[in-house]
Amino acid sequence: MRRLFSIALLFTAITATAQTPKTIKAAWEIQQADNTATNARIDSLIRVISMVGVKDPVIETPVIDRGDIEKLVNAYYTSSAAVVDGSGSITRLKANKGQDLPYVGLANPTIAKPYLAGGEVVFSNQPNANFKLLTRSNDQPFAFPEEITIVFRKMPGTDYEALLSGWGNYYLGFSSDNIRAGNSDAYLQSKAFPKYFELCYLHARYEATGITLWLNGRILGRVATTKLERRLGYGVGIETNSTDFNWIASMFIERGLTDQEREQYFKSIQTAYKIGTMPSLPYASEVKAVNQSGRLFASYQYNGANAEDKTKVQYQWWKLSPDLGSQKLISTESSIPYQSGVKVTVKVTDVKGNSWMFISGQYN
Repeated sequence: MRRLFSIALLFTAITATAQTPKTIKAAWEIQQADNTATNARIDSLIRVISMVGVKDPVIETPVIDRGDIEKLVNAYYTSSAAVVDGSGSITRLKANKGQDLPYVGLANPTIAKPYLAGGEVVFSNQPNANFKLLTRSNDQPFAFPEEITIVFRKMPGTDYEALLSGWGNYYLGFSSDNIRAGNSDAYLQSKAFPKYFELCYLHARYEATGITLWLNGRILGRVATTKLERRLGYGVGIETNSTDFNWIASMFIERGLTDQEREQYFKSIQTAYKIGTMPSLPYASEVKAVNQSGRLFASYQYNGANAEDKTKVQYQWWKLSPDLGSQKLISTESSIPYQSGVKVTVKVTDVKGNSWMFISGQYN
């Protein structure tokens, strides 16, 4: 009798073990189906407002564990918490820690409002498309020292302009092959610049006499200046002219970290984000407008795990009219008559139908 009972128990255990993977697989398939439907709804809204036509945003830049980061920061924002309204516009950035940031930029920026592509918020080379919340007055700015981190991809289009700026924000930006901090005229002495398309983070410690900078945890040096635009609140994006970048996260620390704290903080960022990775979806690089016999043609390099479907390449030709504050979409053809003050953007698709976003060239 005891032997029969043992055999029954063994049979029950084997049966439960065999069914568990099926149960997990079924639950996973239900969740994946729900995620696919949600992404499709978001994509349809984004295409309406941005003309970008983002498809299947599946770039993997998830936060794995925010706990260690949240312990050290006072405010924390991520692209995964972007709130989109019924028209597809990003209306605010919901805070992981701190207060939400509303969109305070132009209602109709010259190119497009910041939009989602593969889970990242795309900022284009244009003025005044940003999120901000001011919590201090001019005579009571945040005290030195304090530290700020931005996780992002530096995108082609322009290798200058700001990554963070505007009234109530510190300045952080680029100038050709270098980094500027504190104000637009304060340069890093030893030149440094992020690699295009690569997921990275820039960290700045602001003090009364200058700014110390780190890129991906490696110290770059110090920008010496006493002319700092003071911080009065929290912001993502640029009130003035923006550089081209994809934003993933921003962290604000309202004190100076110790070296030991900062080392652990950097390790947490490296763990939480896939720093150093390139996009998993196909994209164009080295985008240029080439003059051939009086016409401009788009030249680019294709990047992707699968072969390119050349029948599905999309083009946008933009013209300064007369400056960044007034840019006009003049054509979506593969070539246009030669003219000055124009740039081309290119969006590629692979043979499996995967695509990401338009990648910009520079104005000629």
